[in-house]
Amino acid sequence: MSQTLEAQLSQALNGISDKAKEAKEFLVQLKNILQQIQENGLDYEACLVAQCDALVDALTRQKAKLLTKVTKEREHKLKLKAELSYLPKQGLPILRFLK
Repeated sequence: MSQTLEAQLSQALNGISDKAKEAKEFLVQLKNILQQIQENGLDYEACLVAQCDALVDALTRQKAKLLTKVTKEREHKLKLKAELSYLPKQGLPILRFLK
């Protein structure tokens, strides 16, 4: 009976050893997945920051263009108003638009 018991114990130990190897392999896979998730997260974050920075730069450039256009338009209107100021106001309805 002791040989039968030894065989059963040996078989049980082999089964436990196999399960431990499977568990170890599973943990390695989980660690690899976690590392990949962390890398993907960092890549996504870097991409998001780059896109937001590009958007802010584009908005800043557009703001500068619009401000320049508004300034030039104002200067143009002031120049026209100054040039036309010597004429009588009753004959120039265009002056209403230059205000």
